[in-house]
Amino acid sequence: MDTRSPQPPFLGESRIRLVDGLLAVLEEVESRCETRWVSLEAPSGWGKTRVAQELYARLAAREAEGDTGRYWPATILETVPEASLDQVGSRRKRVYPRWIERGAASLPSFFWWGIACDMRSDGTATESLLADLRQIETHAVYLEAAWAALASVAERHVPTLALARSSIRDALRSARKRLGGAATVGQDEIAGHFIGNLIADVLGMAVPGGGVLAQLARIGIGKAVKETRDLGLIAAGGRFDVDRPTDIIDGTVALITRLARPGLPFVAFVEDLHRATPLVDELIERLVRSNAAILIVTSTWPGELERRDRLAALTLDPIVGNRCLRLRHDQPLPAPFPKGASLDALPADDLAGLVLAYFPGTAPEVVAHLAARYNNPLPLELVCNMDKLRRAFAGGALKLTPEQIDALPDNDVRALYRALWDELPATAQQALALATLAIPQDSAAWHNRLTGEAIAACAEVAGCQAVAETLGQDRIPHGWARVVQEWLRRFNEPDQLRIAEEERATRFFDHEIDALYQRLGEQVRTRGLTDTDPETQHCVWLALTLHRKGKGGIADTEALGAIRVLQRALGDQPRELSNRIALGEYLEQLRVDSESIDLLAARYEYAQALGEAGQITSATTALEVLLPELERRLGPDDPGTLMLRHDIAHWRAHSGEIGAALDDFESILADRLRTLGPDHPHSLRTRHEIAYWKAASGVIAAALKEMGPLLAAYGVVLGRCHPDTLKMRHNFACWQAKAGEVARAVIKLQAVLADRERIIGSEHPDTLATRYELTYWRWQLPPSDTAAALVSFESLLEDDERILGPDRPETLTTRGVIAALQALTGDIPAALHAFEALLADQCRILDRNHTDTYTTRGSIAYLLAKSGRCAKALTESEALLSDQERNLDTGHPEIQHTRDWIAQLRKRF
Repeated sequence: MDTRSPQPPFLGESRIRLVDGLLAVLEEVESRCETRWVSLEAPSGWGKTRVAQELYARLAAREAEGDTGRYWPATILETVPEASLDQVGSRRKRVYPRWIERGAASLPSFFWWGIACDMRSDGTATESLLADLRQIETHAVYLEAAWAALASVAERHVPTLALARSSIRDALRSARKRLGGAATVGQDEIAGHFIGNLIADVLGMAVPGGGVLAQLARIGIGKAVKETRDLGLIAAGGRFDVDRPTDIIDGTVALITRLARPGLPFVAFVEDLHRATPLVDELIERLVRSNAAILIVTSTWPGELERRDRLAALTLDPIVGNRCLRLRHDQPLPAPFPKGASLDALPADDLAGLVLAYFPGTAPEVVAHLAARYNNPLPLELVCNMDKLRRAFAGGALKLTPEQIDALPDNDVRALYRALWDELPATAQQALALATLAIPQDSAAWHNRLTGEAIAACAEVAGCQAVAETLGQDRIPHGWARVVQEWLRRFNEPDQLRIAEEERATRFFDHEIDALYQRLGEQVRTRGLTDTDPETQHCVWLALTLHRKGKGGIADTEALGAIRVLQRALGDQPRELSNRIALGEYLEQLRVDSESIDLLAARYEYAQALGEAGQITSATTALEVLLPELERRLGPDDPGTLMLRHDIAHWRAHSGEIGAALDDFESILADRLRTLGPDHPHSLRTRHEIAYWKAASGVIAAALKEMGPLLAAYGVVLGRCHPDTLKMRHNFACWQAKAGEVARAVIKLQAVLADRERIIGSEHPDTLATRYELTYWRWQLPPSDTAAALVSFESLLEDDERILGPDRPETLTTRGVIAALQALTGDIPAALHAFEALLADQCRILDRNHTDTYTTRGSIAYLLAKSGRCAKALTESEALLSDQERNLDTGHPEIQHTRDWIAQLRKRF
């Protein structure tokens, strides 16, 4: 008889009303176009994920009842293979539909984004978030079309939403027909052939940022992504003008806030928030601060939110704290949740329904006893899944005496998993215990094929072939392992992993474990670890884990090769600086040829990571130590050697040694012109650095004379609209304005803004930077309207905070200008308060000795004097001068400016 238990019904009137309340919150989100965050806080196994799954089902049902046609499947679990649903462990942590079988030409009326923090892709925090973003990539074409239909009506390109949707659906059908039919054509082909032009052609409007796929490519995923960094620069001659991907958080926030609007709300469910990376915390905070139709639902254990400083502070924020709704299992729920809605423990009658879902006809007294013994839905379901009960009662009436019920495992999830472990076949226990040896550090997943082959080849393990075959099965009883990707499996729960690790030592001798480590090392070695795809990254992390343990026979040269793979993979991921630095530090443990190209390249990448992390002195020192070794290995004129010299000068300039850096750049330029020629990109880059730092040191006129011909060369070599040329055009216009040619600079900035809006979109950080400069310099043109400029900058600040976030340097700069404009309008107290608040944030985010903090401190001193507090102004100015003289070049213009100001103050006494 088939004893497979179906998904039990969604039970509990309090939970049903809880979902009603979540729908009410979503209605608020859409009506106000303002993000809300709902935090579900209750013990493990309480049914938090089930609440989210029911919210999804309600949204899908609502869509099916509308006139848009079914796009989403009715439930999340119906997209999971039926064979995986026979155990409660396999159903847990399913947070989004794995496949979509959409109705003909249908478009989504909402987007569901599921993130299971404890079940995410193997790898770094950035790689995990990139994997989560692939859900958006999967739906990109249809999201773009649904967004366009709504936007076209709002912007009056099309009179009605029905007409807009109809036009897009016709275009989708036509495209599929032209490309060979729906059965053989996927969204990538549609995207490649027409989606970029569909909206403009059909609806008469442009797509900001080039569309969803283009924005995802800039973040770092999708077929459009190309490897743009050549980290073999020492051997191959370096890199130049790298088009680095958009920061993953910046790009994700910009993408979601653009798409999410009334009629197309985004619902993000983040399960197990207590296991989230800091990246997820930052993403939630940034989204909560945005104004878009976004509902974030998270689940976590009681007390865990207080441990996450960033999110705990967000709930108390005086501006956006009211957007955060905490639903706790032991407290009444806030509005707009209806009366009776609760996350409290389910009543015994509702828990009884779980038992009856598995064993219909069970006597009331048995049901009541079980419900009283297990007041948590998960332990109760785990008990109902025990093999001895399913075998004995085969889905019929559960006939247990009170004594038999009391003899069942305790009301503790780990104890129940231990009981389920004891029911596993011996070969399954052995396979899972050995799989724990193949898990890289800080992971919970193993490469199933590689691990199985290693076990099969390990003759020291008795019955190795049978154990390997068991590991290779599609399904291990009780949902003990889950497929993450075709090649990757992981334990469903941390408790399961810990139990398997504990059992490893009791089931195998040390020599058997060491033998398997050796086979794992052999398997890793045979893969040829050179690519940067996720599967290879997993293997190189495993190789490094084995090397750290001194297992598997991983040689130092192989560990170095693994580090090089990861440096290539992580090089364009700014959020992985800590991992890149840790990899560089690990180089000290390797004993390899000191002149190995791989070692020199790895040390170079380590130094670059230090510089990007703000450790400029350490970065410069590391590069200076590397330089003679590189000159000896490659020669003084090799492009790699010249690149290293260039980077030393670059970091020196950033540390404040501008004069010395300019001397170095001039020497490097002479060598590059001699060896590479004047039009080589490396030569252009050095010329750009020289002009930039001359201007930054105050020699603006001379810098502009060099920038004119250089800009023309950029246009010829790279093209007028290449990102690097646009950057050069932007900088040239800004320095031109600072030199007094404001009217001409404004015209140039207008052209740059138009090109950037067209190419990268109005919400790209570079576009916002040009918008800032244009707003500032327009204000400088007569007749200067300070009040109007203040309104413009306040509008820009709203976009900065929404798109970039409140802690980005660009946002802080806009706040500084607003404070200065407030002072010019005569509101000195408000301006002084704004500058003091800005300084506190700058010291927190940038560092007290950052040049921007010096500017703010100077402004505060000026306003103190303006308000009659000259003595305090003098004290503050003298302290500022002391810091400037200690940290800036002797001839830096800001030092002289502060000296002149102090002299003026002293004359007033």
